[in-house]
Amino acid sequence: MASSSFHKYMFGMDPNRKVAGNEVPELDNQKFDEYVLDNANLTTRNGSEWFIKFYAPWCGHCRNFAPDFKQFFNTHKGKLNIAKLDCTQQRHKAVCE
Repeated sequence: MASSSFHKYMFGMDPNRKVAGNEVPELDNQKFDEYVLDNANLTTRNGSEWFIKFYAPWCGHCRNFAPDFKQFFNTHKGKLNIAKLDCTQQRHKAVCE
């Protein structure tokens, strides 16, 4: 059974399904510090709310959630700050741990 067929069989969804709309913005350490976290006060910058997906590209659950997260982003962009951050990248280690 192919991987996507297995996911569809087990979870009722295809991780390769396409969802219309813009891609979710990707954060890195610099953007995270610049836009999200105010280190001096340990709060979000300007008190803004964020919904961030910390993920690993190889993770089955993360892959299955990706189309839904993209749809969530396209539905709520402009009302809520939404982004994703790949925690498998060594350069993101400080943020992900």
